[in-house]
Amino acid sequence: MPLYIYQSEAAFIVRTSRQFESIETCWQLLGTSSPSGVTVITYVVDCGPNAVHEPTFCQPDQDYLEREGSRLVQRYGLRHVGGAHSHHRLGLNVPSGYDVRTTMDGMRSEGLQRFVQMIVTYDDVNTRLNAFMFTPDGYERMDLQVLLGTSPVRKMEESL
Repeated sequence: MPLYIYQSEAAFIVRTSRQFESIETCWQLLGTSSPSGVTVITYVVDCGPNAVHEPTFCQPDQDYLEREGSRLVQRYGLRHVGGAHSHHRLGLNVPSGYDVRTTMDGMRSEGLQRFVQMIVTYDDVNTRLNAFMFTPDGYERMDLQVLLGTSPVRKMEESL
């Protein structure tokens, strides 16, 4: 099953991941998801000004994420469809054991049936966005499809 992301949002992830060359950073993925599981990432929120970045861990600024997430959900009707974080130059293109455990635990505690995780990796030339759909039974790699142009939500946010 494909996962759709607007070009502007993929570019935002690539651009901001490169600002943290050898430490982890993270993002929240907002968008829509149909009952059949088709997910569109419409807006990406960074981890916030008070996030803590370490080589293999990023603790997001929870106050910032709650404030921004609530605002975007109320204004545009989006929902939190997933998360993303960088494994930067670690060479790990899939979720780590810790990633799997915390995602599955979070899904159980929130009563979620689906949740996207994106692992961002790069080298000197390329940045890769590796997408996975988690369900209560495990996870599988998704085919990431880029929708050309700027997300309508990003357009609206930039005009404010």
